Amino acid sequence: MTAIEGHIGRLDVVEFPQERYLSPQHLAACAVVPFRDDIIEHMPRGGRIAELGVQTGEFSQFILETCAPTGLHRIDVDLAKWSVADKFVSQIA
Repeated sequence: MTAIEGHIGRLDVVEFPQERYLSPQHLAACAVVPFRDDIIEHMPRGGRIAELGVQTGEFSQFILETCAPTGLHRIDVDLAKWSVADKFVSQIA
């Protein structure tokens, strides 16, 4: 089991193992894009996606409409501040 698997579906703090460094092999397929919207064309359709820093949920909606993911994990310090959970109530399992 990975560090995160035991926390799926829970609001919890996850402690990860000690940091590891990336090798050139890890970065071989790395792409730099000028705008976050441009990353969408590199993302898989129908896959599982994590969005870090959700704020109002507008980009979450763009991800849902464009990539049709089987799972979208939205991670933010405070999803309640912008009522993000209310906006996506029909997509939350």
